[in-house]
Amino acid sequence: MKKDISKNPPTILHLWLKSEKDVTLKHFQITGVDISEGMLKIARETNPQLEYIYGDMRTVKLSRKFDATHLIY
Repeated sequence: MKKDISKNPPTILHLWLKSEKDVTLKHFQITGVDISEGMLKIARETNPQLEYIYGDMRTVKLSRKFDATHLIY
């Protein structure tokens, strides 16, 4: 049985926004976290429909859980 994710897409916490263009946006609800204001600015310009949070991935406190975490170095 296939799960219809179009109405409630899985959530992804995307860390280190250097690879923002590489993320598949169509099937996921993505929240990006980065400590660089410059990278956040670029990410917001590239994909303004996503949520972005300024913070250090090692210490950022988020009030919700995610289905997956994405980090590319």
